[in-house]
Amino acid sequence: MAVSDDSGAIRRLCGGSPEAQGSQRSADTQIVDYERWTTDDLNTLSAMLAAEGAGPEEADAVAHELARRASLADQSAAAERVRSARDQLIPFDHSPVAAPRETNASRNAELEHVGVAPRFIAFAIDLGVFFLGGVVLAVMTGASSDQFDLLCALVFFGYYVSCETLMGATLGKLALGLRVVDENGDPISWGAAFVRNLMRILDGLFFYLVGAIAIWSSPARQRLGDRAAHTYVVRP
Repeated sequence: MAVSDDSGAIRRLCGGSPEAQGSQRSADTQIVDYERWTTDDLNTLSAMLAAEGAGPEEADAVAHELARRASLADQSAAAERVRSARDQLIPFDHSPVAAPRETNASRNAELEHVGVAPRFIAFAIDLGVFFLGGVVLAVMTGASSDQFDLLCALVFFGYYVSCETLMGATLGKLALGLRVVDENGDPISWGAAFVRNLMRILDGLFFYLVGAIAIWSSPARQRLGDRAAHTYVVRP
């Protein structure tokens, strides 16, 4: 390949002597170690070769070296972005989405579990509301004593299940700022409310003495129905 004075001077300044750069293919073509050149020098030589109309072999070699350096620069920049993003990430143990079950369970543990006294007051309020509703129901239906007792039991059961599922508590509990929640601190499901209140058959024995003993003996203040349904009565 014929070499002009300008491009030849660039080779001598940037690449050193032909002996330092490598062996010669012919009198006019030499294998140049472009890896030793700076990017600015390669860009200058590329422009000169294009202006001189040099053969494709050397021009391609220079272009290949420039492309290789651009690829390395892109890889280095990408690696730096990954390291920067990794440094800014929230540690897994403290991430709010790392372990949602554990986070919700810890939220439940932070709530105040309610003992016997507030629950008894809430139950008394519910009985008062239910008594007034029962009087109205008796007048409207004119049912016999046996029918009225069965109707009251069904309404009483439905009242507790519906209120605890839809509102999170009965009227008595709401008046005292209490809520019924599941193990994650969330509102309970229909199934949990059904099981919880069905167990009142046992908890209510001896005027709720069984339920009171269960609450006193439970670290989370759970009666038998709460234990069976995995629910808690808490003060948010």
